[in-house]
Amino acid sequence: MLNRSVNESIQISSLTWNLGNQMASVAAVSDAIEQLIPDPNNLPVVIAIATQEEMAKEGKRLHEQMLEALNKNLPEGEKYKIVLFEKHKTLAGANNMLKGGNIGQFAKAMLTDRNQVSNALLVKEPYDIQDADAKIYYEPGKEKGGNKSIIRIKGALTKNSQKIMDISIAGAHLDSNKDAKRREHINGYLSGEDLRDKNFDSIEDIFTQAQVFRVFMGDLNERDYLMRDGTTCDQTHQTNLSGFGFDVTRTPQQTLEGNPIHGTYGVRILDGQQIKGDPDPKQRAHVAREGHLDRVAFSSGLEASDMHYGATLRGAHCEYSEKKTYYHGADHFPVARGFSVKPATEETKLLTACHYIQNRIPNVDNDLKRLEALKRAVTEKDLDSFQTIIQSMQYYDDTLSTYQYIEQKFGIVLYEDVSAYFSSTMEENQLLLGLERGIEQLSGVQEAMMTYHQKLEAIKYLDKPSAKEQEEVVKIANIVSSYQASMNDIRLMESKLEDTEQRNKKIGVARRLFDLLDEHVIKTFKRGGNINNGCIVIKQFTQGVFDQGVDSSIKALFSKKAKTSCSLYKEHISKTKLITSEKNKNKRIESASSHEPPSKRLKLKN
Repeated sequence: MLNRSVNESIQISSLTWNLGNQMASVAAVSDAIEQLIPDPNNLPVVIAIATQEEMAKEGKRLHEQMLEALNKNLPEGEKYKIVLFEKHKTLAGANNMLKGGNIGQFAKAMLTDRNQVSNALLVKEPYDIQDADAKIYYEPGKEKGGNKSIIRIKGALTKNSQKIMDISIAGAHLDSNKDAKRREHINGYLSGEDLRDKNFDSIEDIFTQAQVFRVFMGDLNERDYLMRDGTTCDQTHQTNLSGFGFDVTRTPQQTLEGNPIHGTYGVRILDGQQIKGDPDPKQRAHVAREGHLDRVAFSSGLEASDMHYGATLRGAHCEYSEKKTYYHGADHFPVARGFSVKPATEETKLLTACHYIQNRIPNVDNDLKRLEALKRAVTEKDLDSFQTIIQSMQYYDDTLSTYQYIEQKFGIVLYEDVSAYFSSTMEENQLLLGLERGIEQLSGVQEAMMTYHQKLEAIKYLDKPSAKEQEEVVKIANIVSSYQASMNDIRLMESKLEDTEQRNKKIGVARRLFDLLDEHVIKTFKRGGNINNGCIVIKQFTQGVFDQGVDSSIKALFSKKAKTSCSLYKEHISKTKLITSEKNKNKRIESASSHEPPSKRLKLKN
């Protein structure tokens, strides 16, 4: 039962640090405490410490040294204690020791259990955490033990044996090379925690998830992406963590001697200036060296505010090289985040449930603004701006030409010479019409999601919501849950096709599935019902891509057998006819006008 009288806010502080196959020094421990607790007169109730690639013997691990230092001046009855500590051996980083000539450390990593990934949960007396439980989610395919993992510790925070709130802390070390592996790994965690495919039955059912304060932190290995226009882009808004309510898009604020720096890894400083935007030699060409690989994110329906997030780094602890900056000998920077959390009560149950779903409602504003900017460029005959926008959407090493990318991304069939659509003599501009169709569809999704958000906003403050209003909350919760689960399936399909010969085809396949999902969202919004049928089709299709390949899956999805249960069948047939017709028309036009001057060709209808 919840404590009806709880009015205090609970401070929870989390620290993650990839220590680069070494033990934290006394100076590093002191520094970590300062990052975790900026104000020594304001101590957190709960402390979570996640480490990766920590090479230390028992008794000298980071959480043990921090515990000893924290308790040194605290009186009895107010000290910290370890609630639970979970770890496993890892060989991550061992090859770097061998390459660096550190044979002794390499031998320790191979022959002992000292090199570990770990997660520790500490609580300050007189508080306690009861029914504490730990679980390790290893990377897919290595369920019996691997180098990368998600270690989750959960339990009920209590005071004087009275429950205050549920807490779940996950410390992760994810794959450094492939988005598909990271996404599958996180899917395993989401499924194991009953978050991925949840179908809610009641407000109470939603509240059970919403009243938990969940933290997901660690070396997530999400780097910046390099785009064709020369900019960099953080893609964490597309991760499955973001889709399931974790605020992973928030980046830690790092400073070095008071100056802001970008990233927690791969940071290169030359003559006092940070160098950014070079490709990572171990990754594909569109992945940058640097980035905010280390993050602390949370998901909950509880009222929570940041007390601090990031790290204040000191030059005295830095060692600079051409490749990266080391801090206390580690090639990652520590990241700490402090929360002030207000636990739920019986009186705030509806508020907490609604807030939890609101945090998961997708925001398509940026995608819509980009489409509108493209339309504006076509309307104003501004080819340069149009190409710049397209290049900001394409990875640095994308091999698709502009017209190919537009066809696959938006389903708009164009001439190879895109400049034709920026001529004042162009009639029936298919590029403009296609963008308008895209804007109309995305606006429909935005309207639906904004309306759902507003409905929850209006209901969540009611003292006594009616049965109909409660049903509306549950319905919206399941629409949002199904939508995000389907988005996750499509993104996983995309990432799995990334390194195959189907790499370019994945854009068009994903677009069709996104169209299907958007169609069901809009229909649901206008006519009622749910989007489960569309989501089931998407799940079947994406699984078919993994099992049978893209072409076979498309054929199966759009077969006569599928058309009775899949509204995308009609769309597929109509669009296929349109595309074939347009391409044949283009060929006829090109053939007929091959000997005419370009200025005359532009007058022909598209």
